[in-house]
Parts: sequence; structure tokens; C-alpha cells
Amino acid sequence: MKERKVPRWRHRLEKFRKAYAQLHKACARQTYSNLERAGLFHIFEFTFQQGLQTIEELLFHEGFDEETPRSLIRRAFEAGHLEQGDAELWLEALEMPGILSHAYEETTAQIALQSIREKYSPLLERTLSSLIQLAGIP
Repeated sequence: MKERKVPRWRHRLEKFRKAYAQLHKACARQTYSNLERAGLFHIFEFTFQQGLQTIEELLFHEGFDEETPRSLIRRAFEAGHLEQGDAELWLEALEMPGILSHAYEETTAQIALQSIREKYSPLLERTLSSLIQLAGIP
């Protein structure tokens, strides 16, 4: 009997899940040294990328081939994989690498830290939960 091949997006989903677990743990801290804060920023960046790549692979599996991250997020919204508010937050979060490149400025770093902890980490958690449910993973 031939074994069914697991779609590539499901493999990406597992990587996204592992990355998010690290982000969740990093966001749970109450205080951060400059080095710990830089580590959180890095964890956020790779978790965000894993989420984006998971969505990209899911849409490709569904027959869509988007060229840019913005069009990818819009298509995920149109396909019902993201709620409108979450799609807007994903689009906003695309700007974070530019913001984080100026995190050497204390005010910028504090704003980025607050945004990651209060907006983007919960966004990634909601997206991950939705994709896990779609995949039928308990």
C-alpha cells in the first residue's frame, strides 16, 4: 500500500509551531537586558518568517502562487485563512524588520518590544492555532 505524501505546508507548520514556542517563552519574561531584548527581536523575525512561509506553502498547495508578502497576506485573507484584523496586522508587521534595524535607539527598541509582546506574538499564536486546526492536528 502506498503511503500518502504529507503536503509541504504541513512540514512548514511544524517549523512554525517550534519557532512560536520559542517566541512565546521569550515574551513571557518581565524584564530584558539589551542582549535578551535583541534575542527576542531575532526570535520574532524568524518566527514571523516561518509563519509567512507556512501561509505561502498552504496557498501554493491550494493553487495560488503569490509574488510578494503583501499579495500573499491579501490572498490568505481572501481564502479565509486570516481574519480582516489579523491580515491588517500581518501587513503592519511586514514593516518590523525596518523598525528593528533601528532598535539601537532605546525608544525604538521599547516600542518594538511592546508591539511584539502585545500585538504580534498574539497574532502569530492566532494564526498558528488556525493553521493547526485547518491541518487537523490535535
